[in-house]
Formats: sequence, C-alpha cells, structure tokens
Amino acid sequence: MLRDFKPETRGVKFSGGSFEVRGISLEDLAVLVRTHLPDLETLFQLFERAEEIDGGDLDSLAAAVFREAPGFVANVIALAAGEPDEAPTAQLLPFPVQVQVIKDVAELTFSEVGGVKKFLTIVASMLGSPTTIGAMRDKISKGLAKATKAPSFAVTSDSEET
Repeated sequence: MLRDFKPETRGVKFSGGSFEVRGISLEDLAVLVRTHLPDLETLFQLFERAEEIDGGDLDSLAAAVFREAPGFVANVIALAAGEPDEAPTAQLLPFPVQVQVIKDVAELTFSEVGGVKKFLTIVASMLGSPTTIGAMRDKISKGLAKATKAPSFAVTSDSEET
C-alpha cells in the first residue's frame, strides 16, 4: 500500500555528526526549479554534456555541477535530508562529504529507472520525444515560462477542509 512507502535512505557521516538523505522527489524538483530558475540554462548545459558520458559516470557530471552551481548542490543536499531551510549549512559541509552526498542522492533518485541517462530518455518521451537535452531544455523553458504565471496547486486529502 502507498501509505506503507518509506523512501530508501543512506546515512551520511561527518566529523560533527550524521544525517540521512533520500532521493529527490517531484516536489523537491519543483522547489529546485523555482529556486534556481535563473540558473537552469547552466544546469541544462551541464546535462547536455552528460549525454556524452558513457556508463552513467556521475563523477564528471557531479564535478561540473559543484563547480558551476554550488547553491544548487546545497539545496539538493538540504532537500534530500528533509531540511530545506538548511541549504546554508549544507554549503559548509566539507567538500568530500558534499560529493558523497550528491552521489548517494543521485543513485537514490535515479536507480529505480535505471540511471540518469534512462531517466532523461523517459523525460524526453514525456515531452514529445525531443532527441537531445537541448531540445528538452527549449521545451521545458517554454513550459516554465507558462508555469511561473500559473497558480500552484497543493496536494490535499479528502479529510482536509477547503
């Protein structure tokens, strides 16, 4: 049953303690898009380069994201830890810890669909089969422009009063 679902998590240890992370959900992704809308072009360029990576090697993609979008990385860590307001703290984690967390989050996020490349193929098919990340970027950018003008809808349950 859905109510029994518990996302898989991984423990992160560092000299000052530990915390758990999970994969990024659609809700988390929406937060990342809203927060980093101006940075999406750079991120799409990074993912375009990822298309050329063989064997699903996340190391070079992770290094590029760390270099080009450290605020994005901190937000991913905070969201995956279930503490979205702690992105400034996530930025202070030692670099090797950040790298391991991002690798763990990527594996937890994409393992169910067979990796990043397969996930991007699924997204491409949902968007009407764009053949490259660049085509996907253009289609998503147009959708985001519309979405930022549209109201947001929250998940509700039948027991909540509206």
